[in-house]
Amino acid sequence: MILHLNTLNRITQVNILAVDDTPKNLDLLSTVLTQEGYNIRCVVNGSTALKVAKKGWANLILLDIRMPEMDGYEVCQQLKASETTCDIPVIFLSALNETFDKQKAFRVGGVDYITKPFEVEEVLIRVEHQLKLQSLMQQVLEANRELEAKVKQRTCELETVNQQLKQEIEQRRKAQDRLLQQALTDALTGLANQNSFIGRLKLALSSMQTNNNTDFVVFLLDFNHFQEIEPKLNRFQKKELLIAIGNRLTSCLSTNNALISRIEGDEFGILLENVEDVRVATDIAQKILQKLAMPFFQERGEILVNSSIGIVKSGQNYQNANDLLRDVEIAMKQAKENDSNYQVFDDNYLQHSSGSQVVASSQKLDIERAIKENKFVVYYQPIIDLVTKKIVGIEALLRWNRFDNRLALPADFLEIAEETNLIFALDDLVIKTACQQISALLQEDEKLNDLNLCINVSTKQFSQLDLIKKINRIIEQTEFPSQNLSIEVLESAVVNNSEFNSEVVKELKKQGIKLCIDNFGIEDTCPSYLTRFSIDRVKIDLTLLKNISAHSKIAKQSKAANKTIIEYLVYIAREKNITVTAKKIETSQQLEYLKSIKCKYGQGFIMSQPLSYQELENFLVWAM
Repeated sequence: MILHLNTLNRITQVNILAVDDTPKNLDLLSTVLTQEGYNIRCVVNGSTALKVAKKGWANLILLDIRMPEMDGYEVCQQLKASETTCDIPVIFLSALNETFDKQKAFRVGGVDYITKPFEVEEVLIRVEHQLKLQSLMQQVLEANRELEAKVKQRTCELETVNQQLKQEIEQRRKAQDRLLQQALTDALTGLANQNSFIGRLKLALSSMQTNNNTDFVVFLLDFNHFQEIEPKLNRFQKKELLIAIGNRLTSCLSTNNALISRIEGDEFGILLENVEDVRVATDIAQKILQKLAMPFFQERGEILVNSSIGIVKSGQNYQNANDLLRDVEIAMKQAKENDSNYQVFDDNYLQHSSGSQVVASSQKLDIERAIKENKFVVYYQPIIDLVTKKIVGIEALLRWNRFDNRLALPADFLEIAEETNLIFALDDLVIKTACQQISALLQEDEKLNDLNLCINVSTKQFSQLDLIKKINRIIEQTEFPSQNLSIEVLESAVVNNSEFNSEVVKELKKQGIKLCIDNFGIEDTCPSYLTRFSIDRVKIDLTLLKNISAHSKIAKQSKAANKTIIEYLVYIAREKNITVTAKKIETSQQLEYLKSIKCKYGQGFIMSQPLSYQELENFLVWAM
């Protein structure tokens, strides 16, 4: 039976069993305990007491020791031996006052011992004490049971949640597998896509470098005059034709260990592993060409396609996939030019008289691929007020994040980009990326409202009719404030074809865009063009100052001449009310000299090297 502390306040009655062979003692106990609100029952022998207790009636037993037939010790032992009565507390009432008797009473399971003749107050206090202990124990047991029930329930819930998590993990794994499959598969043809092809190519290269006998061959297949066929087909027919081409390639190579991939558009890549002899590769290429030469049938009739294949065989000279892809593209273009349908690339191409053209073509392909794969990134170099040391602007600088993790500078790629007209794509990339990124910074922090963004534009780009449209479109798309933009060009870009460029400058001015002359003074500077073209800023290259901190005799002799040139250029610009910025400041001597001739702004490694966008964000937080 469960008791609570409210029993002590007599809210519910407590059953007390008194066991004594002396009726007078029982009468006294009955009278006293009843007056206190307890429910008392009296018996005169042990056997009756056991029967009453086993029926579950007693909450507490007052037990005499000396009784006929069965003494109190034996009664207590039997009570404690039974599961139904073992938890009932027993208080012994006895005239025996020896230590031995008390020890035995506690040994057989008694919880207390009262010596006869007893005091009524003592009995009441000890009874109340034992009932309180019993109530507290029952509460602890109940709390433990409730806790166990909660633990069991929580365990059940956790098992359910765990099962749900397992199901969710499995669902996510399947979803990831599907996404991975989608990421590696061309959605139209079901073939491998470019990512999958390059990944397998890298694995094949790694295996080849580890095991010399794992040679392989790469095909790059492109369709000649496909652009002429496309306009004659609707969207569904184009897709149908590409799917049919993919199926035909698969049927050609079903018996070979081949990975067929749709790279992009009408361009397909094929990786043939364990091919040691290039003649085997050319035989396969001829088989493919013959198969593809057969007409494709659609509702609109027959479609004939003519294809070219570039072939590259693996070798220890290939260390990365980019070089191999570059060469197979060169071979494919050679096949088109030579009308030979297929062409095998080998290193001897680079030794021929036309080797420089091949190298240029190779570099062009590298740049084209880098543009497609977003390998060109924009860095930013802060422009500082040399007096207040505050940031007034930043110059956007293009960098090429090459496959070998080397960050290539413009000197490594601008010349070939100019020659091949890829400079237009690079210029567009810088303008769009810089405006997009810096626009986000300006919107986040009002302190940057006056920050000026300087972007270099090539001479070729500056002479294009659509330059202003491009810039306006990018400004509108990126929400970049035009008054914060400066376009930097070389002197020759402005001076040459002056009539046309004068109109370009006027259009820039209408938009509030500033014009800056980069490397001012490198060419034959004519002060009049500064005013004629409304030049806002000029930049002076401090290459002329590189000897200011040197101490050799020759350096000292040239120092005066260098200073005169710099001071003249600064003077010209200041006279025309044009802002002057010195760039490539590398030493404290150069910095102090520029301050002395009142050159207002500067940039260079002594203040900050070019920063990635994330580095620029941190730099501006620190500097502002």
